[in-house]
Amino acid sequence: MIFHFLNILTIKSGYAHHTTRLLTLLILLFFMVLQIKSAPDEPITYKKQADFKIYFPVDNADLHSQYMGNATLLNRIAEIIDSIAEKPNMRFLDFKVCGYSSPDGLESHNIRLSRQRMKQIKDFMTHRFGIDPDIIHTSFVAENWQELDSLVRKSDIKRREGLLRVIESKRRNDDKERLIRYHFGDQYKVLLREFYPKLRYTVMHIDYEDSELPEDMNVEEEKADTILPMDTIQVVEPQVVAIPKNIRPWIAIKNNLLYDLALAPNIEIERWFGKENQWSIMLDWVSPWYTWHKNSRAYEILSLGVEMRYWLNAKSRKHRWLTGFFIGAYTMSGKYDLEWNNKGNQGEFWSPGLTFGYAHQIGRRWNMEYSIGAGWLSTNYRHYKGMLGNNELIWQYSGHDYYFGPTKAKIALVFIL
Repeated sequence: MIFHFLNILTIKSGYAHHTTRLLTLLILLFFMVLQIKSAPDEPITYKKQADFKIYFPVDNADLHSQYMGNATLLNRIAEIIDSIAEKPNMRFLDFKVCGYSSPDGLESHNIRLSRQRMKQIKDFMTHRFGIDPDIIHTSFVAENWQELDSLVRKSDIKRREGLLRVIESKRRNDDKERLIRYHFGDQYKVLLREFYPKLRYTVMHIDYEDSELPEDMNVEEEKADTILPMDTIQVVEPQVVAIPKNIRPWIAIKNNLLYDLALAPNIEIERWFGKENQWSIMLDWVSPWYTWHKNSRAYEILSLGVEMRYWLNAKSRKHRWLTGFFIGAYTMSGKYDLEWNNKGNQGEFWSPGLTFGYAHQIGRRWNMEYSIGAGWLSTNYRHYKGMLGNNELIWQYSGHDYYFGPTKAKIALVFIL
């Protein structure tokens, strides 16, 4: 448009008079003003960054907002993200999330724990605030030995120099943790209580642009450059608070309450295994062994069984050992003597089958389990009659029998040992 009017002004024609040229010049100036006015001002932006530590309880990867001051930090994160969403000239530059764990326990377990903590914060940012997961860069550190070294070096803990030699040594991480646990017993208790809770966290780093001047900048600095030094939000080091210590169980001991009602003493032992603890193996023993009325009545059963289970929700973040739905395959075998008024049956049996059930937590170390099993049962039996005060058994006949259908039912109380 500007070049068009410049062309008009340079036309040499007798028909063009001064009024036409003046109007053309005014129109040209008007459009020049419009061009200047319509050009958007380049906004001044300031590069900022924020760093947060979100803490986790021992052996736990779930986000607890009230743990060690997390609520304050989460509120501050929400304020930053909400302010960026409200201002069109603000944007995220980078997200970094890194998970850490403390050195107690096996390194292989802590690797999974650090990865799960990192993923928990990434999922939280994605689902809670709608952050694009592609801009969140993730990493994890299996065991936070570097910060432990720093904390011990700044402390007045007894035998500090010996601890530092172990921490800074080139040994395997599991070997270092074992040396500290067994050779620095009193100090290890202090580490568990006061140091290790400060090592279980996920660091979140946010780089973003903002049009607002950082609070610690003055006007002269604002004129100096459009991108000012970073305004860093200081990481809050919350006080360690006392919470119930999470357990690292080894085995589960169970009792079938239905068998108890049938006056059948029983015990079960179960252990989980697998990458996600999705498998378990269980041994069960049942042994009611009673006689009364001068041995004319007997209730004697001895049974031993083994069962392999697969837990369907083991990969869930909220999964607890031996909880949720499961399917299993079992086999059991035993012998029996069932007598009433000097007439009874003795024999042996075995049974393979399948089980299905569900278990849930009722306490810190307690679960409840409900299951039912069905399968095939085979038994050899011998019918007898007791004579001479039941001191002599007269065999009447024997046989072999089969059965297919429900074979097991359970309402069990589970103790995590």
